[in-house]
Amino acid sequence: MTTIEKTNNTKNAVEIRSELATNGISVEYIVINGQKCGVLGSASEKDKEAAIKTLQTALDASDGNLCAAMNKLNIIATMEEHEIKPDEMVKVRNRDIILSYESKTAYTVQGKEIANCKDLDNIPTEAIKALLIARAEAALR
Repeated sequence: MTTIEKTNNTKNAVEIRSELATNGISVEYIVINGQKCGVLGSASEKDKEAAIKTLQTALDASDGNLCAAMNKLNIIATMEEHEIKPDEMVKVRNRDIILSYESKTAYTVQGKEIANCKDLDNIPTEAIKALLIARAEAALR
């Protein structure tokens, strides 16, 4: 069983428990603070440990709110899928927008580009941020 118990550095206990199902097949569950949260598919021990550490980090960053943690994980997965290197998330017109200073681009949390300032060179990060926010706001009108 792979487990990360609560410590001084973590706020939540995340583990994988294995139980024998009624049909005699062993089933693994993700358990957070003693509550079953989902069934785990086939995965290597290394992948299980990585999943638990990622869940632990997301939960702790979300003050134990599972929905908020899953939302963060979904955003991270979307950014990786679209090969976006996010630097910051900001609110623009009450919507979460991801800023990537390296690519000088603003994205929705679904990974869609909504604004960029690739036309400008040699400007500081603070200026890129301000321009991306202004251009994202204009695009969302």
